[in-house]
This record gives sequence, C-alpha cells and structure tokens, in this order.
Amino acid sequence: MVIDHKSYSISGTEGDHSLISSDDFIQSDAVLGKTTIEAPVLFKGIAHSVNATNSLVLKVLSASPSAYSANPESKLLNPPSLTGSAISLVSVVQARNNARIMITGSLDLFSNKLLGASVQKAGSQDKYDKSGNEQFVTEISKWVFLERGHLKAVNLRHLRVGETDEPAMYRIKDDLKFSVEIHEWSGKSWELYVADDVQVQP
Repeated sequence: MVIDHKSYSISGTEGDHSLISSDDFIQSDAVLGKTTIEAPVLFKGIAHSVNATNSLVLKVLSASPSAYSANPESKLLNPPSLTGSAISLVSVVQARNNARIMITGSLDLFSNKLLGASVQKAGSQDKYDKSGNEQFVTEISKWVFLERGHLKAVNLRHLRVGETDEPAMYRIKDDLKFSVEIHEWSGKSWELYVADDVQVQP
C-alpha cells in the first residue's frame, strides 16, 4: 500500500494516510490532453515501479518524494524498498505492435466514491469540490483506446534526387528524397499531424 504522511487527503484520511492526493502528472498533451487537470487525483492502492531504460513505458502519475510502500497494518521494521518519486501510481505501455496498456494498483481510482469526492491535500489551503479523478481517467482512457495520440503514415514516397519515378533499386552513393504524410486521429477524423520532432528510421 502506498503511504504518504505529507501528501495525504485531509478530507478522506482514516489515520493511516493511505488515501493520498497526487498532482505529479506527466507533461504530455498526447496522453492527458491539453486541458490542465487542476485538482489532485485521489489514489488508494499498491505501488509499482518502471524501468527507466525502457522507452516503451511512461509514468503518468507519480507519488511525492515523501511517499513509501508498506503495509499500514504492520510495524515497519526495515526501510521500504520502494520510496518517493520512484513510485509510479499509474503507468502506460505502448508495445512495438502499437498495443496500449495502462497499469495501476488502485481500483478505487475508478470508483464513483473517489470520482466525485472533494479533495484537499495536507499542508495546502486549496480545497476542491471534486477530485481530478474523473478528468484523469477520461483523458488517459482516450490514449489507451487509441482515441488520441494515434498516428498513421500515408503517401510514402522515395526517389533519387532530380527524378520523378521510384526506382527498382538504389546504389550506395545515391542521394534520395523521402516524403511521408502523417495524420493523427482526433477522436472523430484523421487530421494532419503537426510537430517539429518527428524521427524517421530506416
């Protein structure tokens, strides 16, 4: 169970500080949309960690530096093995075949109780009538179900510089011209994808 004695939810605490409020979101419009999630997300569940060297995995919601993983009903005899921002509360994976998976240790994250609960983080004067859970779950679901951040490449063309037809083969020192159109699914239709960091690999 994730426990946090500094970032727990005041309105819902039961004394063990296992109902935590987190606002450490991934900064990605593709995953969580362009609308800022103002209210913290309420989380009650177990922790997991991700391999930082794995480029297919992203931490979407992280715990605070004061969090740790332990059994709240047992006395802590040894230092916890998972602590601080190394704890991932919600992560996503995009496999090489473009399949998408969301990983979390909390069923309560999706519960009606937490979706509509008010939230105030310990040590903060800001109180929200409604947690950020509903917006968070809605936005991340769009990414998981390929309703956002889903790209396709069309009209791939390659040819020698100065020519108009694609050759049957190339030689080692040929100068090539390569073009491709990239479209992104908007949730309703395919639209041109605009970015300045597209990488093309042979």
